[in-house]
Amino acid sequence: MQQMQNNVVNTLIDVGLLDFPADQTEQESLAEAYRDVLDAQGLLRSPDNAIELGRCVVLPSSAEELSLLLVTPSPVDEYDEELRRKTSPVMFERRPNGDICLPQRWLLTQIEHLADNPLAPEEVQACARMVSLTAVIPGGGIIVPHTTDTIALSLSNDDGTETVLEALPGGLTFTLEFLGKDAD
Repeated sequence: MQQMQNNVVNTLIDVGLLDFPADQTEQESLAEAYRDVLDAQGLLRSPDNAIELGRCVVLPSSAEELSLLLVTPSPVDEYDEELRRKTSPVMFERRPNGDICLPQRWLLTQIEHLADNPLAPEEVQACARMVSLTAVIPGGGIIVPHTTDTIALSLSNDDGTETVLEALPGGLTFTLEFLGKDAD
């Protein structure tokens, strides 16, 4: 988990949302600055400041694309389309070559969270709300290369059993390209 957080912090430093600490006193303030970034993007809203699984930070982007940094692990959905719990261990669907298939629902959830991101401009929030309710993703989802590492999360169930879920680790960046009306 520490390595994931280091990856997240390093990415935030690389894109200029955090400053690299020059000495020990600045390293201590890095944790506070990191919490400030998460809070500014609406991720620290619970009383204990816990961040939900699968949440992203919006990175500086252009008008043609939107980059999202996965801050916390994003597990596979433990329920099927009929809302029945899948048998543990629950793994991502994969293509024959091993590429991970993230369902359209995953991306639309991230876009829905963007609609509630206080740093997103009003027009982006409105657009995100509309897209999260109406978009259809070509191919039904996102393909993640088979070389991407995943982790196992163990969750305790109400009945005392444990479910193991495969998850994408925090620190991954997803860049969404917007196709204009002139695109093929």
